[in-house]
Amino acid sequence: MFRLVPAFRHFWASGTGGTERNTSLDVFRCSVCCAGGGCKLILCSSEVAGDNMPKSDDDKPPLPSIREALSEWLGVRLPGLPPMPQTLKNLDKAVSAVVLSVGQNLTARVDANTGKVTAVAEVSQRAITQNTEDSRKVENRTEIGRLALEEIATNPGPSDALSEIEDDWLNTFSRSAEDKTSDDLRRLYSRILAGEIRQPGSFSLRTLQFISAISRKEADSISKYFSFAFSGEVVPNYEESQTPEFEHRMFMEELGLASSPSSAGGLYWNVELEPNSYIVFDGREFGVRVVNNGEAKLTFDFPCQALSQIAKELLLIANPPPIGPSFAEEFALNLIKHFESEPPKVFKEGKILIQLVEIIPGSDEVKRVKDLYPPKKRK
Repeated sequence: MFRLVPAFRHFWASGTGGTERNTSLDVFRCSVCCAGGGCKLILCSSEVAGDNMPKSDDDKPPLPSIREALSEWLGVRLPGLPPMPQTLKNLDKAVSAVVLSVGQNLTARVDANTGKVTAVAEVSQRAITQNTEDSRKVENRTEIGRLALEEIATNPGPSDALSEIEDDWLNTFSRSAEDKTSDDLRRLYSRILAGEIRQPGSFSLRTLQFISAISRKEADSISKYFSFAFSGEVVPNYEESQTPEFEHRMFMEELGLASSPSSAGGLYWNVELEPNSYIVFDGREFGVRVVNNGEAKLTFDFPCQALSQIAKELLLIANPPPIGPSFAEEFALNLIKHFESEPPKVFKEGKILIQLVEIIPGSDEVKRVKDLYPPKKRK
């Protein structure tokens, strides 16, 4: 999907009066192979040939843009989004800030009117990677930036971003991202960055602070819990339910992601369904559709754990493991028990239809799996 783009060549000098020579290594590799030296990195255009030496200011070819430099650094071409100028501007700004904000930052200026970014002519090698710790931070940020580019190229979003990504958000994100070394957490951070590029404000600073403090084990536990969420709002909480386990629910409450799992004084989710309408409680793969074919409003509730705002934001980019249809079917059967114990008018009239449905990714449509109520009449 992506390919290496020879956006520029660069020259290096020993810093001790040695002969300058050209190399086709990309910037990041140079920062590693030259670590500890006093070399200076000079960004030049890809038109510089062979053993040509840097010329006078008047004769020097134009410097590459940050977009070209980042393409070379990351080893991928930054995706072009012609119909989405604000998203494109956010992309350039965000990846520049995340990838290049180590030590004494490689200075870049974003023109607020056009979104163009210009590069600095020279940057000290030691300013990029002063030590092994900085090299590790560069690697972490670079990988997260590369993964975010993949995410944007695959799914740029249905429409252009409505606003510019905020500097404070990028600064907080960059500081947090530099310490993430596991593949799972890097992937999580890249999805957050891509989501914020597409729609600034999707992820609050509180959410960034939260994920900066969680471990990989905690992240796995959160992801598994999200498998049971319906409609991005709640996790049903019936006493007889075996999943998620009570300890798992308690842990989510301790993290501040969900309300109390206690059945005593617990929360109930209230639903109002207008006549001749339906509602879908959509889960990870399967859901439940409740259809009101009557002439009266249907009102009901069910016990649940409500998700916090941080949990709702994380759910946008979570990739929870599949759990099959059993949990959704259990939820539907509990709804039926509720209607049977306290039958509303439309239920008595036989105007309620409850179905197990399969969720179609990327679509508002669902696929009927089977009817759970009313029960089929035996022949």
